[in-house]
Amino acid sequence: MNGVYSAIPYFFLTVTVLSAGQLADFLRARWLSTVAVRKGFTAISFFFGAFFLLLQGYFGESLTVSITIVTLAVSLNGMAASGYGVNHVDISPKFAGYLMGITNTMGTIPGIVAPIVAKAIALPPPDGIPKGSWEYAKIYKEEWREVFTIAAEVYVFGALIYLILASGEKQPWAEG
Repeated sequence: MNGVYSAIPYFFLTVTVLSAGQLADFLRARWLSTVAVRKGFTAISFFFGAFFLLLQGYFGESLTVSITIVTLAVSLNGMAASGYGVNHVDISPKFAGYLMGITNTMGTIPGIVAPIVAKAIALPPPDGIPKGSWEYAKIYKEEWREVFTIAAEVYVFGALIYLILASGEKQPWAEG
């Protein structure tokens, strides 16, 4: 059953990616500039992702609540595909593949570091505290809350950097 629970967020991620792409194209064609759509979708994705990760740290005690919160966080991340995900083509159609390789590599680093950080922070409570006791659960929950808070901070930092620096226009260096 664990495999099914783990797949639920990614099923909804797929739905979000597909529908967000359609919505982004619609908004660009009718009302918004490319940069406004890219920044808006990235901001929604990252800020709401951060919000739901914080919620997970505080309210993710039951399996159903935890799966729901993680599903919301992961599926909203799909909106970023219509934000920064396609922005490479906007700023440099000729070099979009190279840019995607570079940014994907940089974006993978937190995924490599995160398990190491989580393991260092969310240590099992010290010996002598009975497993299953209130004190054991409280210590462990607080440590995992810190892990989710750090993840949320990474989301917010990424969103702010993107909002400050992103462009939707082809760049002069992209002609090369």
